[in-house]
Amino acid sequence: GELEIGTDLGVYQTSNDGTNWSVLTGGLPNVAVLDLLYHAGTSTLVAATHGRGMWSATVTVVAAATSLAVDAQPAGAVNGAILGAQPIVSARTAGGDLATSSSNAVTATLNTVSGSGALSGTTTVSAVNGVATFTDLKITGTGTFTLTFTATGLTQVTSSQFSVTSSATQLVIITQPSATATVGVAFGQQPAIQLRDGGGNNISESGVTITAAIATGGGTLGGTPTATTSSSGLATFTNLSITGLLGNRTLSFSATGLAAATSNTVNVNTAGTEAQLTITTQPSAIDTSGVPFSRQPAIQLQDASGNSVGKANVVITADIASGSGTVGGTSVATTTSDGLATFTDLRIIGSGSHTLRFRSGSLTAATTNSVTVLMLYSLTVGGSGAGSGTVSSQAGLSPAISCTITSGVPSSTGCSARYVSSTPVTVTVSAASGSTFAAWTGACSGTDTTCSVVMNADASVGTTFVSDASITLSVLARSLPGSGTLLAPELQRHLDAYGNRNGRYDIGDVLAWLDRGGTVNRAELMRSVPRRSRS
Repeated sequence: GELEIGTDLGVYQTSNDGTNWSVLTGGLPNVAVLDLLYHAGTSTLVAATHGRGMWSATVTVVAAATSLAVDAQPAGAVNGAILGAQPIVSARTAGGDLATSSSNAVTATLNTVSGSGALSGTTTVSAVNGVATFTDLKITGTGTFTLTFTATGLTQVTSSQFSVTSSATQLVIITQPSATATVGVAFGQQPAIQLRDGGGNNISESGVTITAAIATGGGTLGGTPTATTSSSGLATFTNLSITGLLGNRTLSFSATGLAAATSNTVNVNTAGTEAQLTITTQPSAIDTSGVPFSRQPAIQLQDASGNSVGKANVVITADIASGSGTVGGTSVATTTSDGLATFTDLRIIGSGSHTLRFRSGSLTAATTNSVTVLMLYSLTVGGSGAGSGTVSSQAGLSPAISCTITSGVPSSTGCSARYVSSTPVTVTVSAASGSTFAAWTGACSGTDTTCSVVMNADASVGTTFVSDASITLSVLARSLPGSGTLLAPELQRHLDAYGNRNGRYDIGDVLAWLDRGGTVNRAELMRSVPRRSRS
């Protein structure tokens, strides 16, 4: 505590019970002090000196703590629960005032008047400004008790008596739900919940409503989610189930004012009954009319929560959901033991945008993404005449036309191809040596060596090649003076191109033909020369 003393050399003071001393300042001279008087109301210390008169100084005296006092009594005690009213203890001076400078550590201990119990929580609290406030003291047990509070150097104090009663403070799971479960099916073992006090003793109390919920794992809790305690304080659920994706869950059980309980893990590891179809593999996004999809659809059985269901021999049927086409190929597929049905040659006959629907009895059907169906049209190249040549499509076109015509007969490959609607195809002819291209027929016409066709329907293109070996001198000779009807115009142009190239078919062209290797026998020559020319 604090002490002031008058000496022959002025007034000295200490605030730690004499361990350290210092001269009192405030203008007091260094003289002998014969008497001291302290006036608490004004905090004034008056000193009577030897020969130097009366002096005064302001001195704040802090009274030391000497004892403890209970400012707030403990109360509201329930077995195993934190006291409803926590005790508050203060340090007091000898005069009973609050010792605000005190920071003593105050310790609480339990005294048993009747019954039995144990004190727990934070039992030692340091005073702040002379006040120690307890926050989490609790007593496990029942009976009548007091608390004694002690601090080093201070007189202890004991609380008033208070009773600790027994009532429910928590829920405890007596029977855990089944460790494994099937989606949407009531647990084989239903949970049972018991009321207990803080000491772990069963509390017999009826009418307490306990609510179950999914604590972790998601999904939906099925069945009746509430149960009410019987007279023994026990509540048993009857038909709880979990709906959702497969996986682990825990359940929570709660009641107003009581500590909740959480179950062990429930592994929902078995799917429920099949309820819907889902498409695990979509058909090709773009494909050709009448041709099996390059990617065939696969359909899976699922329960209502979206879990795959393994079940064999379920028949699934495909039909058109939207679009004007029809389904081709095998339109039904059967599930294997894993509940999966895969189609093998499904196709759409038609054109444009379509969707497919997959159905099976009362199961919820599944509809595909949009499938764009393209029409294919055939282009076929034919030949006629005694000559030979080739017909080919433009570079980069796939599939390509690369057709060889021999003596008017097309080759077995390369003379036909299928194209998506509106595809432009340009074909070019080239006559073989000794042959001449005469004309196009069918979807093409004229005598140009190229022809273009836009594929919006099946088309046939015919070609006529003439063989030089098929030209006879008699036909050539008789055509010279006549109208040319014995020789096709295109053949006339062909011979003129090898002859004198004057734009007409004349004797010069015949001579050029002979010069190129055209042959004639004597009898043919005699028939070709007019009679008057022989004499």
